[in-house]
Amino acid sequence: MHWGGVFVYPGPTSSIAPGPREEWRLAREETQVLEAFLHRSVPLTKTMGIGVHRIDPSGIELGAPLAPNRNHFGGAFGGSIANLGLTAAWLLVHWRLSDRVPAPTVVIAEQRVVFARPVLRALVARAAMPDQASWRDFEGALERRGRGRIAMAATVEGDGEVAARFEGSFVATSG
Repeated sequence: MHWGGVFVYPGPTSSIAPGPREEWRLAREETQVLEAFLHRSVPLTKTMGIGVHRIDPSGIELGAPLAPNRNHFGGAFGGSIANLGLTAAWLLVHWRLSDRVPAPTVVIAEQRVVFARPVLRALVARAAMPDQASWRDFEGALERRGRGRIAMAATVEGDGEVAARFEGSFVATSG
């Protein structure tokens, strides 16, 4: 399947049943393709050093080093923390819709970030898929009206502890 002009390995609906070694290789290649797509589509993510650590049907994990994201106190800049959470949720929605042709456009509609503590080391963001009923409603609206809205959440961690919580809603529109 093609995604942004780049070949993407079959996503969550694939019927391929590789062995453990092949499964790992395909997963690694998929994260590399997704990371290249992300950096091409949103150049700021490359500047921030955002990398795709893991993606599967249950969720995504992104990481970013502290150095390009630090503030004047030497900790992580709040804007970088917020962007990493938003990016994790946004990229997960994009990936889950990537088997549609043409792939829908996904944009942020609203967001809220609550900061709990400073981050003094590398950042890690995790976003999980919403419950199945919400995802079905979202896909159904996209199919029927050419537009769907989905609520997503992500956490951003530093030093192994949750530093911020992202909540937002995304709108997808069909070709």
